[in-house]
Amino acid sequence: MTVLVGRLGIPFPYGLEFFLSHSMLTVRLRTSSGLEPLKLEANSPVSSLQSLLATKTGISPDQQKVLAGFPPKEVRLPPNSTIKDALKSGDVLIVERVTGALPPPAPAPTAAPRPAVGPAQAPPRSAVAPMVQEAVV
Repeated sequence: MTVLVGRLGIPFPYGLEFFLSHSMLTVRLRTSSGLEPLKLEANSPVSSLQSLLATKTGISPDQQKVLAGFPPKEVRLPPNSTIKDALKSGDVLIVERVTGALPPPAPAPTAAPRPAVGPAQAPPRSAVAPMVQEAVV
């Protein structure tokens, strides 16, 4: 068993394995009333996170879209994973309600083919001179 020693030289009574297996994550949940800190067991399944978010936000787990980071990006929460696989301590979580299936992404716009044209021709000098004079005056 490994003995951990703190900054003051005082040994911790538990081994390194205890701290690695019982680590806690602190995240903040952004709600309409501000930020609410949440302490999460890192090795807990994501289903426990989803149920906690459901009690805090009123959004059921099947309608949750969890965003984290800056700029906020969707966090994938696979059912078999743990909280430490999806989040890191200090993350700010935003929970949005997803209604129905998400629409498919819009197709990329395609440019219409341009007709073949010769080199660009400048307008006659007489047409340009009055426009320049009007702009200067």
